Amino acid sequence: MKTIRNLDGVRGFAVLFVVFFHLHELLPWGWMGVQLFFVLSGFLISGILLESRDQPIGGYLRRFYVRRVLRIFPLYFGYLAVLAIVLWTSGAPRALGDAWPWLCSFLYNWTRPDESWQLSRAITHLWSISVEEQFYFVWPFVVYFAPRRVVTAVALLTIALCPLWRWWLALHYQELSLHPYTVADAVYWNTFAQVDAFAFGALIATVPANVRARVSPHLVLALGVGAFLIAGIGAQLLLIQTGRIDYPVPHPVTQVALGTLGFPFPLVWCDHHVWGYTVIDLLFAAIVWWAVSAKETWLLCNPLIVEIGRVSFGMYVLHHGLIDVARTLLPSIGVNPKGALGVAIYLLTLFCLSRLVFAFWERPFLRMKSRLAP
Repeated sequence: MKTIRNLDGVRGFAVLFVVFFHLHELLPWGWMGVQLFFVLSGFLISGILLESRDQPIGGYLRRFYVRRVLRIFPLYFGYLAVLAIVLWTSGAPRALGDAWPWLCSFLYNWTRPDESWQLSRAITHLWSISVEEQFYFVWPFVVYFAPRRVVTAVALLTIALCPLWRWWLALHYQELSLHPYTVADAVYWNTFAQVDAFAFGALIATVPANVRARVSPHLVLALGVGAFLIAGIGAQLLLIQTGRIDYPVPHPVTQVALGTLGFPFPLVWCDHHVWGYTVIDLLFAAIVWWAVSAKETWLLCNPLIVEIGRVSFGMYVLHHGLIDVARTLLPSIGVNPKGALGVAIYLLTLFCLSRLVFAFWERPFLRMKSRLAP
């Protein structure tokens, strides 16, 4: 696909949202950056597949999967190899031992319903990469064999049915007497509970560029933001009016059953985790549409955010484990990890490390794309 610089900025903001969320929860709603990644991935992958499906099926699949392997596998498995060495030498993170087969098979997200599941910052965030890989395994076949209008219909049907799946899934986990936080996380990690995010992105990709050009991107963005705010305010007022929550919103851990992730953001409310994610994905779909259709803006195309977007995969893979390293090392030099200086040192280290990893580890593999899968 033609490079769209605005999307580098979107990718950059998405990874910063996640980083600031995990970094002492400096951005309480930053977890939604993962949803933005999913919507963006649905758009980009669907666009790539739609443009290349005139090839024979063998060449079509080979080109797609070789390029995906070169993009994902070197950094992902390189990171796991480093963790394995650390585990062998230090005995941590212990959770890696049980999770190893799931991580290597990209099925780690399916481990969350297990009550014995252990939190490990070094690997917990990798659940989303498992979801991405499972999407890659199925979606190319849908796009290749279905006419464009059928792909559009599949995306719309997925968006309509996904909330019902989340509702049933939460009921199922509750019947198993799982802890409310386990239920919330297990729903969030479930592949089929996230496919509407990819479907929103795919839906944008199926709209021809000349049709998108006739629709004001600012109008689309305004409608997306409006729907997001109206749904959020409406859910919040409904909860307060019915006495389901007090005002202000109670502590998320004690009221976790009211939220898909247990966070006090009004949009994620639903007893059975039904509509919150759909509305969030709708907002991000509007943002992606705007970024694709609008002129380049300084907000998304300034050199710093573009560079962050370029190395966002490395930042995402490395950021959670590096937080543990910072929490261990910074106090030894008299720096508070939660203070302004500690946060600045962490962010600068994460960016520089990701930039080095991109230059000396990721880029050599990325350059193989044109030779192995032209």
